[in-house]
Amino acid sequence: LYIHIPFCKKGCNYCDFYKKFQPTPAVMDSYLDAVEREMEFRRDFVGGDPVRTIFFGGGTPSIYHPSSLQRLIDKARTLWDLSGLEEVTAEINPSDATEEYLGELAKTEVNRISFGIQSFIDRDLALLGRRHNSQQAVKAIQAAREKGFDNLSVDLIFGIPGQTMKELDRNLMKAIALRVDHISAYHLTVESGTPFGRMVESGKISPIEEADSEAQYLMIHN
Repeated sequence: LYIHIPFCKKGCNYCDFYKKFQPTPAVMDSYLDAVEREMEFRRDFVGGDPVRTIFFGGGTPSIYHPSSLQRLIDKARTLWDLSGLEEVTAEINPSDATEEYLGELAKTEVNRISFGIQSFIDRDLALLGRRHNSQQAVKAIQAAREKGFDNLSVDLIFGIPGQTMKELDRNLMKAIALRVDHISAYHLTVESGTPFGRMVESGKISPIEEADSEAQYLMIHN
């Protein structure tokens, strides 16, 4: 079961997903109501199969208090068989991962966190338009471990203009050194209508060469 949270505190330069920035509490509350109605409408979509996993993606699910995510899990339990639920993942922005937030999240059924790290290099994060820095990324992972989360995933982006092979290797080694359980590595895609798209059109940045893309891809797999 995938539940999309289309809200963000700010936009990333590469993102072309639908999102709404800085939503009011009223909008956020009405969205939860709408998701619950949609779940009721789609009740028969999965047939009689049990739900094994739930994934809160975005957008930025951590814009909500953890109790709101639990509310949607509870709603799902009234509609589908969750008796065999194995994994509940929430995407969390590292800058939201305070000790208080993670402590509240630990009280819910969320047992897996996917951190949108993208890079451990501040220059990359600034170019990507992320609202966290590398130090916050490391602290978020460490704090999640301390709160008892033993299933952590990180997103990394490769194909970033100006990033060297050595820097990509450093990103991968940093994630491994932090003992994350899963890495999702995505090649940067430049979409029209995004800040990156406009930067490419104006000549401010250039996508990396295809041979470099291949070399980075193979490095990640190796």
